[in-house]
Amino acid sequence: MEIIQVLINKTLLMGFVLSILVLVRHVFLFFRNMNDLEPKKYILTRKELIWVGLSFAYIITSLINGIKI
Repeated sequence: MEIIQVLINKTLLMGFVLSILVLVRHVFLFFRNMNDLEPKKYILTRKELIWVGLSFAYIITSLINGIKI
């Protein structure tokens, strides 16, 4: 049973890191669009918006509760 908990905790940690990478990518793209010679609106597709929202929610939840079962 302890092995399953360790595997799940590692999977949750990997999900946390991937969520951070998703948010960093979109923050980078947002600032890159703003710093162009002719700034344009940063548009997210519906799928991207869902992923960013889930990533943000998971990061906030992990910071409050910790990354563990």
